[in-house]
Amino acid sequence: MERRERQQWFRSDAAPGSLLSERVGRGQRSVLLTLKWTFSGVGATRETATVNLIEPSPVQAGTEVSYRCQRG
Repeated sequence: MERRERQQWFRSDAAPGSLLSERVGRGQRSVLLTLKWTFSGVGATRETATVNLIEPSPVQAGTEVSYRCQRG
C-alpha cells in the first residue's frame, strides 16, 4: 500500500510555491524532493529555500542558497 506525502516550497525571493504531492511506497523511508531555481546576471545574492512537509507529519527544513557572478 502506498501513501501520499504533501509538501510546499518557500523561497525568500518569491511567493509560496504550489502544493505538491508525492507517492510513497510501503516501507519507503525517503523521498527525493527537487527545487529548481534559476539565477542570472552579474552580482551576488543570498536567499533561503524552505520545504514545508504537510503530510504525513508536519515538519519544515530549510537551507541557504548563494549566487555570485562576477562577469556577464
